[in-house]
Amino acid sequence: MSAVVTVRPPAARDEAAIRDLRTRFNAAIAAHDAHKVSECWSNEIHVSTSDGTPLLGPDQVRHAFEAFFADPDFITFMRETERVQISTDGRTAAEFGHWTGRWRTAPAMHGAYLAAWHKIGRLWKLTSELYVPLD
Repeated sequence: MSAVVTVRPPAARDEAAIRDLRTRFNAAIAAHDAHKVSECWSNEIHVSTSDGTPLLGPDQVRHAFEAFFADPDFITFMRETERVQISTDGRTAAEFGHWTGRWRTAPAMHGAYLAAWHKIGRLWKLTSELYVPLD
């Protein structure tokens, strides 16, 4: 009996890696684990939050997550990847999707997001995210 080996082209492997990182990112948020959330950020991470607040660098972004996690009404943020587009040189990628924020005492928030990823060595790292509220 021979084993079946599936060989993915580089772009498909990169897309799968980014989707896996997003799954881990969502799990870390659900677990309220700021350290795990920060593992996929580059040192240059910047986030434009749904209210337009800019968060620059890992410390500011981590502090924002810590504040959410400290709120007893906060449940989670969930990002749902719809599409990942890998650049032709394989060094950058754009992730498009929808996000939901949930609290115990408030209606859920919903919107769209765009995330920029850069390949640093062999690892994909988030360099920026833009969140747009749509409800």
